[in-house]
Amino acid sequence: MHTPRRRSRRPLLLRAAALAAVAALAAAVAGAGPVQGAGDSVLHAAAEAWDGLLGDRPAVSSGQRMIVVLEAPSLADRMAAAETPASPEDQKRWVAEADAAQRVLLARLAERGVELRRERSFTRTLNGFSAQVDSRALAALERTDGVAGLYPVRVVYPASVTSQVLTRPEYRAGAGRRPDVGLPGFEGAGVRIALLDTGVDLDHPYLNGRVLPGYDVADRDRRAAAEPKPDEPARRESHGTRMAGILVGSNGPAGLRGVAPAAQILPIRVLDWERAADGSYQLLGRGDVLIAGLERAVDPDADGDVDDAAAVALAAVVEPYASFGDSPEARSIDGAARLGTLVVAAAGNDGRGGRGFGTVGSPGGAPAAIGVGALDARAEVLDARTLVRVGAEYVLDERARVVGALPPEGALPAAALAGPTLADPRREASALADGATLADFFDAEGLSTVSGHAAILPAGPALETTVRNAVTAGATAVVVYGARAPAGSLDLDETTAIPVVAIPAEAGRAVVEGLARGEVASVSFGATRRVGNGTFGKVAPFSSGGVSFGGGVKPDLVAPGVGIATADAGTNADGSPRYATATGSSVAAAVVAGSAAVLAQARPGLTATELRSLLVGSAQQLVRAGRPDPVTVQGAGVVDPAAAAAAEVAVAPVTL
Repeated sequence: MHTPRRRSRRPLLLRAAALAAVAALAAAVAGAGPVQGAGDSVLHAAAEAWDGLLGDRPAVSSGQRMIVVLEAPSLADRMAAAETPASPEDQKRWVAEADAAQRVLLARLAERGVELRRERSFTRTLNGFSAQVDSRALAALERTDGVAGLYPVRVVYPASVTSQVLTRPEYRAGAGRRPDVGLPGFEGAGVRIALLDTGVDLDHPYLNGRVLPGYDVADRDRRAAAEPKPDEPARRESHGTRMAGILVGSNGPAGLRGVAPAAQILPIRVLDWERAADGSYQLLGRGDVLIAGLERAVDPDADGDVDDAAAVALAAVVEPYASFGDSPEARSIDGAARLGTLVVAAAGNDGRGGRGFGTVGSPGGAPAAIGVGALDARAEVLDARTLVRVGAEYVLDERARVVGALPPEGALPAAALAGPTLADPRREASALADGATLADFFDAEGLSTVSGHAAILPAGPALETTVRNAVTAGATAVVVYGARAPAGSLDLDETTAIPVVAIPAEAGRAVVEGLARGEVASVSFGATRRVGNGTFGKVAPFSSGGVSFGGGVKPDLVAPGVGIATADAGTNADGSPRYATATGSSVAAAVVAGSAAVLAQARPGLTATELRSLLVGSAQQLVRAGRPDPVTVQGAGVVDPAAAAAAEVAVAPVTL
């Protein structure tokens, strides 16, 4: 929530009325159907099954950084109020005047002994700046004329197969593992999409030269390239590359392609490698950097003239539980829309909330953004007959879920992470490591304990990291026990391409106990089969939704967002390009952003607000047993660019 400058009582009364309206809306929605599946233990269990697959958010502090919003108009405010189209000279003058208003405010504060240094300045979509603010400066700002509000800077997170795998039947066109959404005859030609994310592998052949050098807002660099992890140089950030592949990929393996292969991407890097509280490097961003990215999206060359603004901006990031309608991010998104840029953003991956306010994050919760939830469009998943033997006894003989992208085969000796390890040489012989660090897979002498084995691991909070560590240590398969992970739910790139299977907890514990007694354990995999996906055509349980803190219902739309094939950053040892699968509401948002691009080509005269209206208003409702799913889960429904192109009327607002 923001800290407003002290004012008269009237705005407080208006806020109270607004809160009452929100409460009434929440009650009305609750009466029409369950808000976020409240009270439904089945839905909660389904959402929990995805825990660890989308990754825990690292603890991180943003210090005392605040965003100061001024009452003086931004460029977007000026252009909206202008009676005639603004010339480039007018636009540049108004940007300079917004900047001057900030400088005047800083000078007035300095006269009172309060020194502030702008870290990020915003003049186009929003008039404000971010700065480190101590308690004395905070008190001074609250009593300074011209300050509209003070807001804490929030942390931003990424919202997160081989080419041979993509030739398998379950990856065929129409099977739900490709971004099979589009508009016949239109591929986004002439449309620019700003991608606010990590850097992008600019040389990946699947992107077919459709990605500009862009701009690195996080590092203030001229090139938005995928950067290596500081303590693991061989591993490059990949989220932006994966989103770019969904947007503009073409000529991929087995005919794989993106939604708008003829569009052009302007990558804007807003996430960077930062140290989390536990000392590890994680991809993180800040709310002020996100706004700076939106400023660049509407003015790519930063000359103050926004005639070159991107038609669509994909914000594939999320500030969890921050869907405030008057936040700086929400104001900036509204300003971007008035300057001609439609912002499409992930709703978040926090599942269904309780009654009342939902779990949607920012920027997807902003009123002017299209907030997108994830649909599970996979028609089929895999299971495999799995036999687990300890000594002379079989402790498991049943069909097990194949959690990863690769089918298992053959018989393998089993190994567990018990006893002293390189990470903890004093660990007791009966104690288990969780595999969260690579050193867990090596004994105290530095020898791998899983090389050539099926690693038997307990379910943990970061399964993808654990599997990556197992691969590095030489494991040939991973068997996870105690996990309720859905089949095919683990995203794997070509550096982690080994089979991953989930078995019941009791079977996994029997293996660990047998190995501790000195018995030999093995895992044998029989025939793998394709089976119907029980969650096909449903909104994924992890997908956020509900009533935003601004009072609107989110998400606005849903789109395919589970196990979607796309590009991955980097190359394999043989020089071939990497591919991966991706899951999350950011994936679904990329599908909708691509849909917006092809619609913008088909209907070139539409404003950003009209694009949003047509996409949301033409969505296809998800209906079960004759009743539509709650709007707090699916929004208006599944994106349908063909229906949007055929629609004749655009209305606003398009949501409650």
